[in-house]
Amino acid sequence: MKPPTLGRVRIRTVEAGDLDEILEINRKSFVLPYSSSVFKEFFREHRYAFLVAEYGGQVVGYSMSRILRKLSLRGLTVRKIGHIMSIAVDPPFRRRGIGKQLLRETIQVLEENDAEEIRLEVRVTNHLAIKIYKSFGFQEERILPGYYSDGEDAILMVRKAQPE
Repeated sequence: MKPPTLGRVRIRTVEAGDLDEILEINRKSFVLPYSSSVFKEFFREHRYAFLVAEYGGQVVGYSMSRILRKLSLRGLTVRKIGHIMSIAVDPPFRRRGIGKQLLRETIQVLEENDAEEIRLEVRVTNHLAIKIYKSFGFQEERILPGYYSDGEDAILMVRKAQPE
């Protein structure tokens, strides 16, 4: 049974005071959570693409992304590739559309910063996330064997920038 919908959930750029709540959501959401140093680095270096979902003054989800610059093999041009590193919603707030809101806003931010495509990795066993990513136009590109430190494979998923 789907939980009742919430009132207004606000998506905004991360602030320094959000990091403790984000770390707790990350710890509750993943078998192998990122260290606090990873979140601090993203806060310093990629804050423009580090978003939080806020409800009633509480951080209930986050999305941590960046833009990578890759030298094109077909000449000396640089391509901008968006990379979604982590997206999570606090367990009591799941199944209410917050993750989809975060994903939608993340895609928008990355495309506004000229990402030609967006990439992410997802566990092969995370069928719900894979289904959601596909609904946003991501396609499975390839399997990454043993990608996670516990040995599980990942699927590399890619979404081409949508023309305006």
